[in-house]
Amino acid sequence: MNCPHCQKELPENYPADYCPFCGQNLTPTIDPEKTSAVLPRSSSKLWLIFWLSFIGAPVLGLLSAMAQMGGGVLLFPILGAIVAGFSLSKIFNKSPGIFFVVGIAFSIGILIVYFGIVFVGCLVVMSGSHF
Repeated sequence: MNCPHCQKELPENYPADYCPFCGQNLTPTIDPEKTSAVLPRSSSKLWLIFWLSFIGAPVLGLLSAMAQMGGGVLLFPILGAIVAGFSLSKIFNKSPGIFFVVGIAFSIGILIVYFGIVFVGCLVVMSGSHF
């Protein structure tokens, strides 16, 4: 075994808790900043929620447009963007203090992605191209 500080090889079955060469403590210490009271996140569930809301909300919006339900065309994508944005915030954010701000930013970003997809789709339809 080597000393984690000076990297010198220690004698076999060395009984002391300190390095004889550099004097550093050999027992691992627990850093209180690294051990926070954050509950473990099940990111696979959050990714499932993200993808279902990211893809499902526009599909529900299109279905409501086909069924001629007035407000569903905009309501479902907006709600889907909010759910998807906050699930991404929960996945990537380490601090609960800025969870809300990051969730709003991700939601706005997802709405921009939705707008871009609709814009490109309209360009394709208007140009007469068939995909």
